[in-house]
Amino acid sequence: MARVSIPPSSDNRMRDEDHYTPLADRNPGVNYYPPVAPAPSYGKIPSNDTNPSGNIRRGGGRTPSPTPSEVLALDGKSPPLTTTQRIVQAIIISLIVALVVLSIVFNNKIIKGLTPFTQKLHNLPAGWLVPVGMIFVLSFPPLFGQEFVALLCGVGWGLGEGFGIVAFGTLLGEIGNYFVFKWCCTSVSRKYAKKNIDYACLVRILHDGGFKVALAARYSVIPPHLTTAVFACSGLGFFAFLPAVIFSLPKQFASVLLGYIFEQEALHGKTREDVIGQVAISVISAVITVIAARYTSAVTKKVKPQVIYERRKARQHALEEA
Repeated sequence: MARVSIPPSSDNRMRDEDHYTPLADRNPGVNYYPPVAPAPSYGKIPSNDTNPSGNIRRGGGRTPSPTPSEVLALDGKSPPLTTTQRIVQAIIISLIVALVVLSIVFNNKIIKGLTPFTQKLHNLPAGWLVPVGMIFVLSFPPLFGQEFVALLCGVGWGLGEGFGIVAFGTLLGEIGNYFVFKWCCTSVSRKYAKKNIDYACLVRILHDGGFKVALAARYSVIPPHLTTAVFACSGLGFFAFLPAVIFSLPKQFASVLLGYIFEQEALHGKTREDVIGQVAISVISAVITVIAARYTSAVTKKVKPQVIYERRKARQHALEEA
């Protein structure tokens, strides 16, 4: 077999050490690393949910989606009631309807039966303190019945003195109610606001709206002493709360006037003027209540998206800290 000769290595061939020399070092004038293309924009997080520091673990994540109850609230709908809630609602409505019907049918008998008692209080030197004390006690939820006491004041003391007694008792009771709930129930109110969207919105509009919203709430269908509890727990200032109570006293005057009319009917029989007075009071009270309720509902609807968004952000922060 013929021997094959291997040619000697040429100087033009790459040496062994050249295999380990980086290309960029052997040609420093050439840029072998072009700039990286920018990331596509469709993958970025929206600016309203990002943290300027860029730390995703501290607020830069995506805001959680609304819960089913929050979706219903944004659509202006209420969550379906459970069987227990429906039974309780039916019982409350039945009791209210029964009390209204009984008061209409037997109002003369009720007034005649209570007239001797109110006259005895009227004749006592400090008898007026009794209805004042009753109104003060009934100013604390869940008790109720201030309107009935105002009715009796109209029967026993007439329009002027009766309204003065009711106004004094209402002011004392509402002020006491305000400070008791402010000092004792603020933390409970905050916890409940985290669970109930409607209550959270009510707290927000009362806290931010000040005197105007507080006055509308007191004229709405919500019992005034309940609004006082919410005022105190929502952080409404005392000097915004007190004028709202004073300017809502005409609502109590309507009850005193009805009591005075009922007393006149019981003594002298029903007249045309009495009927006109009752109808006028009912119509005016209903119109004011509807206007106040519509205003409160409009303000609540306006703040509801922001309240729900803050609930979603709170869930996001809780997840990030977990």
